[in-house]
Amino acid sequence: ISEREPQLRERLWTNVAHLRKRFADAGVDVAESTSQIIPVMIRKDPRVFAIGESLLNAGLYLQPIIYPAVAKHKSRFRISVSSVHTPELLDTAADILIDVLTKEQIL
Repeated sequence: ISEREPQLRERLWTNVAHLRKRFADAGVDVAESTSQIIPVMIRKDPRVFAIGESLLNAGLYLQPIIYPAVAKHKSRFRISVSSVHTPELLDTAADILIDVLTKEQIL
């Protein structure tokens, strides 16, 4: 598929760049990831589940990742960007995430 449809890879990396820019502009900590899986660092282990619930209530489901899957105080959410996401979907997700992280005083 990647050889027959190179536009999918282009769209994937365009989507990744778009979402990373939205996060960078808002000050969302995405650590040093360079892949299409974007970590959203929370670093507040006891609060990550409550933040996940707030995200879900706002319309965005992200699974919290905590110790022992990651080191203590490195709790996060992971966003897997794909080529089928539209800019509108990515913007909606970014808006929800930024709003919740602002309300939760993470940003």
